[in-house]
Parts: sequence; structure tokens; C-alpha cells
Amino acid sequence: MEYRLRENEFLLFKNLIYDKTSINLDKSKISLLENRLAKRLRHYEFSNFKEYFDYLNNHQNSKELQLFIDLITTNETSFFRENPHFEFLEQKHLPTLEKNKKLNIWSAACSSGEEAYTLGMVLEKNKFNYEILGTDISERILESAKKGVFPIERSIKIPSKYLKEFCLKGKNEMEGFFKFDKKISEKLNFKYFNLNMNFDSLPTFDIIFLRNVMIYFDQKTKDELVFRITNKLKKGGLFFIGMAETLIEKNSKIKMISPSIYRKLE
Repeated sequence: MEYRLRENEFLLFKNLIYDKTSINLDKSKISLLENRLAKRLRHYEFSNFKEYFDYLNNHQNSKELQLFIDLITTNETSFFRENPHFEFLEQKHLPTLEKNKKLNIWSAACSSGEEAYTLGMVLEKNKFNYEILGTDISERILESAKKGVFPIERSIKIPSKYLKEFCLKGKNEMEGFFKFDKKISEKLNFKYFNLNMNFDSLPTFDIIFLRNVMIYFDQKTKDELVFRITNKLKKGGLFFIGMAETLIEKNSKIKMISPSIYRKLE
């Protein structure tokens, strides 16, 4: 059966998505949403999208709601994605820090973990003591991050100096996959976190990565999120956003020190 997502139905889902995730979908995403949700309509044998919306909205089915969020969120990532950020860390920021200082780092919206593992490789190579928290809104994708096992073809973007030292090639039943040395994986912690949630449970961080996420938020949500994030950043700490993203610098607590890189001032 073919399903068509009508404009009035799209608006219902748009509001639900905004309420649960702060993602602001525009009408250009109707086909995308239609394709991603059609499988759930078939699963429940619903005749239209309104029936599925009512099921999500009225039954408060937490498992189905989480699955819905998993389906509508984007999880595009790779190792050393937007590599100038990691070059900045290694060449300009880390040399200014004391080696005996423990760095607390947050990879927000970490997806399947590539960003967090990349940070681990950079810090391990430069002999820093560190702990990395990776969070995401998708519980499904977090399971992949926690396993830390990746198809061998994803290693192509990992520079050889890191690949040789920190990556372990799978054998036998793990043929075609690789994982990371324990000295990195043991310093990574992955857990569910919705950026809509209260930040009180989070510690303060020396470095925060939140890249290519705020492009899905409206300006009000973005401003509020940046304010809450900078409150969790230590003085002198760094905040990285996506290289295609920009911030309207209303927040006097941070200053841009390089395109898409900000430092906490106070």
C-alpha cells in the first residue's frame, strides 16, 4: 500500500518533532518524512498518517516514540569529519595546556561515535589524560557507538599515524571490521541525552563539540541552546560547531577565535 503524507498531517508531525527534539522541519522534508514513516504505518496496518500520529500522541507509547525519533533524526558522520577542527586542537590548542591536566570533553549529538573516537585518538596520541562523554537523541545509533565496531571501509579517513597505533583489525567472525584499542574505548562513555533536557545533570567541560545539528533549529532554540551549552563550558574552554554553521554572537561569554570555533571568556 502506498501512503501519502498530506500537508495538514505534516504540520501535526512537524509540531510533534519540534516539541520533542527542537528540530524545525520545513515543507521540503515532506517526502523524506513520508518515506521514513511509511514502514511504521505498514507495521500497524494504519490506513493513513493521521492514525499513526494519533497513536504516538494519545497512547504515549515511549518505545514507539523513541523509534519515531530514531527514524526522523539524521546520523551522518565519519572519522575526522571537518578535519580542520582536529588539526586546530592538535596544533594550536593542546600545546598550550598542561599535560597532567585531565580534559573533560562532550561530543554532543555523537551519532554512531566516530567524532568521539576521533577525539580520543587525537588526545591519546598527544598523551593527554581525558574522559569523553558522547550523547545522542537516538538510542538505536548509540548502541552502535557503545559497541565501537566499525566496517573496515570506514577506516579510510583515519590518518595512518592513528590507524596503525589505535585501530585493531578484526579476525575470523570479525573479518571486515575494526575496533579501537582499550586505552581509548575505556575513556569513552556513551549515553542518551536530548538537548531539550535539563543540563543540571551534566558536569562542566573543557571542550564541547556540537556540529551540524543547530542547522535544524530555529534561531530562538539555537540561542537558548548556546546559552545553556556555554554555561557548561569551563573558562578558556572551546566550543566547536559545524564548519557550515554560524552563530549570532549575542552571547558575551564566548568569542570566535577561528571560523566555527569559540572560546569561553568568563
